[in-house]
Amino acid sequence: MARKTGRAPLMLSDENQEKLTKLAGSRTAPSREVERAKVLLRYASGVAISDIQRQVGVSRPAIYKCIDKALA
Repeated sequence: MARKTGRAPLMLSDENQEKLTKLAGSRTAPSREVERAKVLLRYASGVAISDIQRQVGVSRPAIYKCIDKALA
């Protein structure tokens, strides 16, 4: 059973959430930016890190790095 993360929850404003949603669905943006947007949207909605890893296909260290940058 997965444990809860010790990181703070990510609170997104409506404007930021809309921007990330648009970027996550983009086909012309760089793939790294699209992956980051998907990670942040899933983390903000409460999805576990393991599930984010499976859904997006990004390594755990990359997910943690992305989340830590967003929380900083």
